[in-house]
Amino acid sequence: MVGYDSKGMNTSRIPVYLSHTPAGTSSLNILHWMQMVKTGSVARFDHGEALNKVAYGQKLPPPYEFKNISDTPIYLFTGGNDVLADPDDIKGYLLPHIEPFVKYYKHLPEYNHLDFVWGLHAATDVYLPIAEHIKKHIEEDPKPRPTSCSVTNS
Repeated sequence: MVGYDSKGMNTSRIPVYLSHTPAGTSSLNILHWMQMVKTGSVARFDHGEALNKVAYGQKLPPPYEFKNISDTPIYLFTGGNDVLADPDDIKGYLLPHIEPFVKYYKHLPEYNHLDFVWGLHAATDVYLPIAEHIKKHIEEDPKPRPTSCSVTNS
């Protein structure tokens, strides 16, 4: 559905999947992705020069700083048939920027974008390994982590 030759999709369920599509993102997100494809850069949302000056203090949206995620362990799963998270973009652009922070990387050559959600083998290929990594991480470092959000009672 969002990639080539999905062998892991229950095709009898496609009408059900389509009845819930589009789901999971906003039109503004799609516009942002298209901006990044058009410019060939990974940057904040481009509001236009005037609003960018208000939002960012400059005419162009600033690039995302990958170094700012250095304290976040990354567990990355990619699909060889994914047309939205293209394997060449992952290997040629994303991985070189985040490689020092990647704790686990698994490339699933037969997976397309939606196989990670609806694929017949997603539970064993993706969800179980993620759960195991979370469990291992908690066991190794059980202390609570600070969050960037705060709650106040009024």
